[in-house]
Amino acid sequence: MRPLWQGSVLLAVCLAVAAVAVPAFAQSGSNSSSLNVVVTTDQAGYDPGERVTITVQVARDGQPVSARIHRAILTRYSQWGMGRQQSIARHFHQIQPGVLVAQAPAGDPGLRQLYVEVSTYVSGPCGGCNRVIGAGTASYAVNPLPSKLAFCDPEFVVKHVVDVPDWTVDPPVTWDLPDHVLTQIRSRANNVTFELAPAGTAVWSSAPPFGWVNDDLSNLQRSQLTFDPQTGTVSGDLDFRDADRNDPNWHYFIRAQNGNGQVIATVWMQIAFR
Repeated sequence: MRPLWQGSVLLAVCLAVAAVAVPAFAQSGSNSSSLNVVVTTDQAGYDPGERVTITVQVARDGQPVSARIHRAILTRYSQWGMGRQQSIARHFHQIQPGVLVAQAPAGDPGLRQLYVEVSTYVSGPCGGCNRVIGAGTASYAVNPLPSKLAFCDPEFVVKHVVDVPDWTVDPPVTWDLPDHVLTQIRSRANNVTFELAPAGTAVWSSAPPFGWVNDDLSNLQRSQLTFDPQTGTVSGDLDFRDADRNDPNWHYFIRAQNGNGQVIATVWMQIAFR
C-alpha cells in the first residue's frame, strides 16, 4: 500500500487539491485528429484503498472504432504539488470496438491526471491505410484518509517476497503464517480463527509519521486469491497486473480470535514484489 502522511498540512492541502480537481466523468477528450477520444473514470473522487476504473472511448465520424493504446501516462501529484509520472498503457484492454478499460489502485491522497493517446488505421484515398492518432485527458482526486482509519500495533509482522523476473508469468502462491507464530497464537485459545480486516481500516507505522494502510483481497480483481480463516493463509492464482510496479507491496491486517470472538493476537502481513 502507499505511504501514509499524517498532520494538518496533509488535510489542508488535500482539501485544496480536491477542490480544484475537475470531475473526470464530465470531461471530453482532446481531439488533435479526426479521432474523438474521451477518457473517463467511474468516480470523480476516491478514498485510499479504492480501485479506479478508467474508460477510453474512441470514435471517428461519430462511430466507435477499434484502436490500441499508443501512450497512457498517469501523473500522481502529492499533497505538496510534486508530480510523478507513470506509464499505465499495459493495463488497458479493449472490451469492445472503441472501448478500452484499465484499473488501478487509488493510492495516496492528491490529484491525478490522465493523458491517453490511441492509434488506429483508416483507409487512404489510394486503397492504402493511414495511421491516425488521437488523445484525451481526464483527472480525479484521491481524498484524505477516512476517519475510520485506526493505527494498529501488530504483535507479529510477517513478510513474503515474490520474485518477478519479467512480470509475464503469473504463479500460484501460498502466503501463510510461520509455524512459530501459529504456535504462539494457538497456545492462547483452544479454538482460534483468523479474520482479514477490510481495506483502508488500519495503518501500521514503524517510523512515524510514515506508515502503510492495509489492503483487501477484494481490490485484486484479476487475481484469484482467497483467505483461509482457519490458518490465516492467503493463497490462489496470482495475476501480476494487480501489482503496481512503482510501489509493489501489498499489506494485510489479520486478527486472531478465540471462540468468543475476542481478539487474542494481530498480524501484519506484507507481500513484496521484486
